[in-house]
Amino acid sequence: MKSSHPPSLATWVLEHLLPRGASEPLAGDLLEDYGQGRSAVWYWRQVLIAIMVSLSKELRSRWVTIMFGAVVSSAVPWKEIWHNSEFQSLLLWGIRLPWPMSLFYSIAYLSAFETVLLLVAVSAYLGVTRSFNLRSFLSGLLVALPVVGLGNVGVAFLLVLHIPYFIFYYVVWRLPLFFGLVLALWVARPGAVRAEATRLPA
Repeated sequence: MKSSHPPSLATWVLEHLLPRGASEPLAGDLLEDYGQGRSAVWYWRQVLIAIMVSLSKELRSRWVTIMFGAVVSSAVPWKEIWHNSEFQSLLLWGIRLPWPMSLFYSIAYLSAFETVLLLVAVSAYLGVTRSFNLRSFLSGLLVALPVVGLGNVGVAFLLVLHIPYFIFYYVVWRLPLFFGLVLALWVARPGAVRAEATRLPA
């Protein structure tokens, strides 16, 4: 027998992953249609479509932030940094530690290096856009640092897999900084959606 209530998890996802102003009317419409005989599968499908549409709009409205993250992460000369003698000596010192300390050290070392780049890039962006606010800045960093750390865990494991040279240096190694930077700016500038959306071509 079909439940009179829609799937609670789908409702929770709808309420928490869509902007409040958009989720409430949609939730009411979906609840009404569900009550008229629609299935749980249909309900889930509508929720997922709504989330994808909302995410697509959000990404389009944040194109300046995303492009900034792509430019900064692409501009970092990882190949030259990797072959730098000071960088190598500090990294090799930690790699000589017993496992798993050597793994933790290499992840922390790369994350600390990228955190410095993140601090400089976020500060510059917020300064240029005249939207620097210490609380928002710290909130953005607090959210971004775990992303950078987890990203470098992935980089460390992928390094062992001997991924092709070009893909590793020019794609994989840049992803933690890219996602960390975009996320930091996303959190640090919550009102930027409206400002950046006005720059989109009609």
